[in-house]
Amino acid sequence: MDSHTDFLSAITQHPRDMDARLIYADFLEEQGDPRGEFIRIQCELASPSDDLDRRDVLDRRQEQLRSRHERKWVQILREKVTSWTFRCGFVESVEVSAEQFLKHADAIFAATPIRSLTVTSASNLLDRIVAHPRVAELEGLHLERSELSVTDTQCIAQVSFRRLNSLRLSSCRLVDATFLPLLDLNVPSLRDADFSANRLRNHSFTALSVSRAFHGITELNVMANEIRQTGAQQFAGSPGFPDLELLDIRGNPIGRSGARALFERFGQALRF
Repeated sequence: MDSHTDFLSAITQHPRDMDARLIYADFLEEQGDPRGEFIRIQCELASPSDDLDRRDVLDRRQEQLRSRHERKWVQILREKVTSWTFRCGFVESVEVSAEQFLKHADAIFAATPIRSLTVTSASNLLDRIVAHPRVAELEGLHLERSELSVTDTQCIAQVSFRRLNSLRLSSCRLVDATFLPLLDLNVPSLRDADFSANRLRNHSFTALSVSRAFHGITELNVMANEIRQTGAQQFAGSPGFPDLELLDIRGNPIGRSGARALFERFGQALRF
């Protein structure tokens, strides 16, 4: 590879390959481009380390570089996305409206190694959104501020997400009928599920407790739904979720007995 275009193409096509990023960082540093240092710093910060003093130094330096150069680095994305987050030297997460995504998806995926996507206002558009081939490769898919139909959730359930570890459908006006298709998801790597600020009731919560799709998750957020005592007790008595580290059920009318049953099952993992 001998040009920015070659490097960027390799990185966007293989977003999990950190070696390609570090090779590009070498190339940039040889050109005197501060983006090389930024990539190298963020890659190091993404790796576990007990050297807190060094991490503090690196964190301050990355913020200096970002404040000076971020406008230039995101120039190609500025009119195509609502917000963005850097990781390992590149924008890896973006928020877009459904309209923005459908208009600019190819350009966004070509510009930066997207690993997590947040889409707003996606009502009745999920068939077109999930049809993009790069969506099935995402590690995070978050839908917010939408009114999803049964057809929308069925479209999501039909995608084979090989790498998805975070699924969030928050403030999507989900009810039992629109939620249940999600129980058929093919998400072997899923660890984080968020269905907060919807209208889910006992039936959805109980069905979730026996769903194979969500059996292995470590975090579940169902805050601000309409789950009651019976749903909480049935969930607590289910055999699922052996690895759950966080269950956020705040804002649901589960009552004292529902809370007690969940606490006896999940202990300190429970937020209520």
